[in-house]
Amino acid sequence: MKELSPNNNLLKLALPIILTLLGLFLSIALLKGNLLRLITGVIITGGLGYLIIKRIYDKTENIFYDNDFLYLKNSKETRNIELKKIKRVKLTSSDLKILGFQFYEYRIEFKSRMKLNDSVTFWTSSINSKIWNFEEHLNYYSPITKIEHSSSSFNN
Repeated sequence: MKELSPNNNLLKLALPIILTLLGLFLSIALLKGNLLRLITGVIITGGLGYLIIKRIYDKTENIFYDNDFLYLKNSKETRNIELKKIKRVKLTSSDLKILGFQFYEYRIEFKSRMKLNDSVTFWTSSINSKIWNFEEHLNYYSPITKIEHSSSSFNN
């Protein structure tokens, strides 16, 4: 099994973690004069941040692939998608910069088991991008799949 986005959940958690920490520091700075309000503010901010982070972590899937399947693994289950059912891999207009490294978000659109359209998004870095290997792999095993490395707000 080859990795496409093994750290997808960590990259999707970066912003909520930063915002939670910022909220905690802000509540400490604003409420330091009153101990009861300080404790209440920290508990509420920390609790909401934890619930949001936990929800994102449970839903986000790390992506792996082999010759026949795309594997979407999250904390509860692993879904197998046949490579032939992948319709499109597209760069979205979202990007993120963490510690000087640029990350781009791609969306994989596919047909699910019930013949419905489904999609999954993943983050990949500009330095260690595995999207090019995945593109070559898809061209060989599923030549009808479209891969788009440009984004436009008009054709989402």
